[in-house]
Amino acid sequence: MKVAQMNIILNWVTVFKTYFRVFTLPEGDNLLKKGKFWITVLILLSILVGVFYYMQYASNVEKEEIVQAGIPIGQDYIRKYYNAEFIYKNNEFIGSYVNSTVYLHGYIKGNEGQVISIAYDYKKKEVLDVSGPDWFIDSRNPRKNSDY
Repeated sequence: MKVAQMNIILNWVTVFKTYFRVFTLPEGDNLLKKGKFWITVLILLSILVGVFYYMQYASNVEKEEIVQAGIPIGQDYIRKYYNAEFIYKNNEFIGSYVNSTVYLHGYIKGNEGQVISIAYDYKKKEVLDVSGPDWFIDSRNPRKNSDY
């Protein structure tokens, strides 16, 4: 019985060898190496893309936190010096390699067509400047000293 089992196993091994030999290219080892290389490249590329997207996501989250911290400071500044209610619409970051300023754009309640911009320094957490129409800037109390 053991000899019969050994013959069956040998027959199956021969069948598998023949089967795989038919589907193996002459440069089989070389093809296998190329396949491993491209799989490695694909995995590394996927990791790099994932890291890039994570960095973008982290940057956007950080910017959103900065803006959300700056909106109430800007609104308080407008309320204190202009006696008006600032409604935030959007923002614009100046590259952090230049300075730490974000512009908060919005309008004054009741004057939706007039754009007001608040220059906010997010490192110092203070308003640097406010720009908008002349009628609004002239309403500042107390007035800012200007050289021009």
